[in-house]
Amino acid sequence: MNSVIGNGCAGTIDTSGPDGGIGELNVVIPPTVSIATSASYCEGDPLTDLTVTSTNGGTINWYTNAALTGTPVGVGNTLTPTVTTISTTTYYAQEIETVSGINCAGPSDNVIITINGIPNAPLVTGNTIYCQGDTPTPLSAEMSFGGIPNWYDNSALTPPTVSTLLQYNPTL
Repeated sequence: MNSVIGNGCAGTIDTSGPDGGIGELNVVIPPTVSIATSASYCEGDPLTDLTVTSTNGGTINWYTNAALTGTPVGVGNTLTPTVTTISTTTYYAQEIETVSGINCAGPSDNVIITINGIPNAPLVTGNTIYCQGDTPTPLSAEMSFGGIPNWYDNSALTPPTVSTLLQYNPTL
C-alpha cells in the first residue's frame, strides 16, 4: 500500500493487486469556509453569532488558535463568541469532510472580535455656578478615550445635543 497526498487530503492506494498497481485514485478537493468580516463591540454589548458558509456541508470546527489544535471551542456552522471582557480574539473555522473514510480538512478562515472598554465620563472643567447676571465662561471636556463629547442642556441627557465640541459656551 502506498500513501498519496493531494490538495491537502491524504489517502491510500493499493499497488499490490494482480493488475500491477493499476487502480483508481480519488483525490478529494478540500472543502473551504468563508466567515463574515471582523467586528468590534463595547464591553457589555450583546455579540452577534459568527456564521460560516461551507462549500461541501462537512463538519465545521471552531478554534481560537491558528494551529487549529486542541479541543474546538465550537462545532457547527454558527458560533456564539464567548469573549466578554476587553480583548481581541481571533476565531478560526475549518471544515472537515469525511470521504471514503478519509477526513479531509480544508483551509481555515478567521474573524477577529474586539471588545472595547466603555469610556469613563468626561472630565469637565470650568465654572458651573454663577450669580444672576454673570456671563458664563466656557466649559471644557477631556475625553478618556479621545472621543467626541455630547453636551446636553438637560440632566436626562436626551437629544438634541447642544454641542459636540471639546469646549462649550453655556447660556444661562
